[in-house]
Amino acid sequence: MALQRDARLDTGDVIAVLPSGILIMNLTKDTYQTLGLVGKKAFCGQRFEIRLDLAEPGFKNGSKGFDRVAWCFSHTLTRTFEFILASVDLQTGLARDIDFPPSAAYTRNVPSTSIDPLSDLIVPMIPPASFPPHVPSFDTDMDAEQWRSDAIDLFEWFGMVTCDVPRISAVQGTVDPFYSVYSCPEPNAIGTLTRVRGRGFLPPTEITSVLDKVGGDVREGRVPWAAVMVWGYRDAPIGWRDREHGWSTGGGENDSMILVLPGDQCVVFQAAGSGDAFSM
Repeated sequence: MALQRDARLDTGDVIAVLPSGILIMNLTKDTYQTLGLVGKKAFCGQRFEIRLDLAEPGFKNGSKGFDRVAWCFSHTLTRTFEFILASVDLQTGLARDIDFPPSAAYTRNVPSTSIDPLSDLIVPMIPPASFPPHVPSFDTDMDAEQWRSDAIDLFEWFGMVTCDVPRISAVQGTVDPFYSVYSCPEPNAIGTLTRVRGRGFLPPTEITSVLDKVGGDVREGRVPWAAVMVWGYRDAPIGWRDREHGWSTGGGENDSMILVLPGDQCVVFQAAGSGDAFSM
């Protein structure tokens, strides 16, 4: 898979390749009109999206579709682009090294990992008392709004843990209300957590393996719960379920969190901006 480096989804052209082999081009109007390939109007802004299946058996040198794309890339889209690349072994699902030709200019980047024990934190009840064994129906359940409110408060709290916000520290948490009126969800208690952070261009299979690991830890009772937060690239051309990701005036949120609970239960949080097709 590949993502154009230093791309700007709100002002420039963005190109990516999915693990499935789909090439996605989210282009400005000027680039699209001169490129010569057929796409569709993008969901957000005066932009256009083109999708090409590079893994299609018929898409090969000498075919009409391949030759058309090759001609456009060599005659109309002649700029040089830099990409972040990652490769996955189809058998194991794990990331693997890429063998580049001698003429390629590249730098290998290894994802960074840190493990931080966090103590003296104000920790809310997890899960909140309003979380029933099933997800409430927002059309008929009278407690649905309380469930939604508690879920949003919990998602906000986990974001503060991730960002090292002192407001949730029992030692450093005293803040003048003029600057912050935030208070930790109640009931709460002083507790400790272990935060593991990874940073890099991670394939989806790497995220899945983390979920399998923490899910087993919760299932075996080694931890009471676990949360996996994923902060996606703001300028990626896709978001949830390969739907178009856009950038609006509110930002380019492309984040998610899975709260793993006992009994093989979980709660999935999705943060998508108004310019995201998945949010509609």
